[in-house]
Formats: sequence, C-alpha cells, structure tokens
Amino acid sequence: MRQQIQKITKIKIENGKHIASLVLETPNKVSLKTKDGKVIQGDLIIDCTGRNTKTPYWLEDIGFPKPQETKIDSFVRYATRRYIPSKNDRKWKMLVILNKPTTNPRIGGIYPIEDGKWLVGLCAIGKNHPPVDEKGFLEFTKNLESMELYDALKDATPDSEIHGYQVQGSRKYHYEEMLCWPENFIALGDAVSVFNPYYGQGITSAALGAKVLDDMLKNYKIEKGFTRKFQKRLAKTISLPWILGTSEDMRWPTTLGKRPNMITRLVQNHAQKVLLLAPKSTLATKSFLQMMHMIKSPVIIFHPIILLQLFANFIWKRNDRL
Repeated sequence: MRQQIQKITKIKIENGKHIASLVLETPNKVSLKTKDGKVIQGDLIIDCTGRNTKTPYWLEDIGFPKPQETKIDSFVRYATRRYIPSKNDRKWKMLVILNKPTTNPRIGGIYPIEDGKWLVGLCAIGKNHPPVDEKGFLEFTKNLESMELYDALKDATPDSEIHGYQVQGSRKYHYEEMLCWPENFIALGDAVSVFNPYYGQGITSAALGAKVLDDMLKNYKIEKGFTRKFQKRLAKTISLPWILGTSEDMRWPTTLGKRPNMITRLVQNHAQKVLLLAPKSTLATKSFLQMMHMIKSPVIIFHPIILLQLFANFIWKRNDRL
C-alpha cells in the first residue's frame, strides 16, 4: 500500500515527524504541532494513529470537551507457536476448534504455513489464559471442544518459542455526539473504535470508514459542518461490527461493560444457533461468515431455509430425547 501511495505525485510523505499536540486556530480550526515545535496546517487533518490515539486528550487540552467513551473487555488472551508435523496425513487442510458459549471459552487453530510447518494458535476469553509454558500449552488443547488439535500436536515437534499476547478489549469514542468539533479535523479507523481482533473486523471497519470519507469528498466541499457530518456517518457505518463483536463478548459473565438490550440478546441467541448449525449446513456457514465479515446484513441469518433447518434440528433433538 505504501509503495502504491508513493507513486501518486501529489502525495508527499514526511518521515520522522512526531506530532505532540493540536493547536487551536481561528475560527474553530486546528493545526498539528510537532515535538520540535513546528506547526503543520491542513485543510483537512485526519487522525489514523490507531488504538494509541491521543486525540481525546489533545482536544481537551485546547478547550474542546472530552468525548464519551464506551469500553467492553472480555479479557481475550492469545498464545502462538510454530510446529513441524510428524506426518501430513490429516483429513483437514486447516483446523479450527471454536469455543462454546458460555461453558467453554477456549479456542484453538492450526494453520499450514511455508516449509510444511504449522502455525498453532490458542485463545481464550475471560480468565482462562492460554499458558506460555511447554507443558501448559499442550495441556490447554485437551480442554478444547474436540481432542483433534491435541492429537495433532502431541507427536509434532515445536519449532519456536511460545508467544503470548493480551488484548485490551473493545473501545469506542463517541465523536458523533460532540456538540463542538474542529471544522478541519476528523478521526477514523482504530482512532475511533477498537475491536476485539478475534472477530476480524477492525481492518474492514477502517476500510469502510475510508470509503465513507471518499464518498463525502466526492459530493461535498470541506466547509462548515463537513467534519461533524463525517463523524456521524462513520458512527453509523461502524455500528454493525461493533454490535456483532461486543454482543458476542457479552455472552461471557466475565466480560466487563454495559450489557446488551433484549433485541440484541435475541439476535445473539439466534446467531449462536446458526453457528451451531453450520457443520450440517453450507448455507448456515456461508450466511454466518457473510454477516461476521460485513458482506451482508445480519438479516441473512434469518433466511427461510435456515429457519426451516433450525426447526428441523429442534424437532430431531426433541425426538431423540424422547
């Protein structure tokens, strides 16, 4: 992406610039101030600095109100390691064993990589951290919903250290609610909303935000009201992935944050039933993934055929119990 951008002659990239603060201009515009005191002006300044954004504090320093913030933390932890398989006679090309809300928070996966090796990832929600020691890492796989991952690893040869990673949860700044906002400044991507990476929605949401900006620049001039209008449109665009990800996190009693409303819980319960149906239904699998990857609206999981399959599955289970 950087190489492609460098081909555009109208774009100038400056390296080594450390932005230290915002400077309030008149009327209601801001400039950037570097660590060495240089002031950089712009018709439109965009904060794409990611999850470590300083915008809320910089705005407060120059007299703007601090934005409201929503935090949801499901305490996701990762541990990864590379392996050399003992044999390559597995029936699968890639193996993923999902958790089972709300009884089993553990997830495991094997991804084939170059040189015939495996990249193995373990993940858990709540206080069930994947161990980063030799014995604990393998023992963790015994408590997944299937023993298949453990069976694959027990004879495999470790090819790297175990690397652990801690996620700080989901966070969203409500810039769209601010009554006072700079006329030449916007924020997008992780600088506005940070997602639990397990659901794979962060980059997609950032791309959708860039698309919103592209559409607005084509149809509107950068004048009074432009930036506030953008933040409102962005908030609407990222509302779906935010609900999808955080409502899943809220299944777990260990998650910290405001609990979802009744409608969200009903959709959540239905989505879980569709996910459990997925191994038996190609349509359910495809629809669920299309929803999670924001290709289609959540309405897709209410497809009439899926509803019939769920009803048939319910009848079969009830008869089986009888």
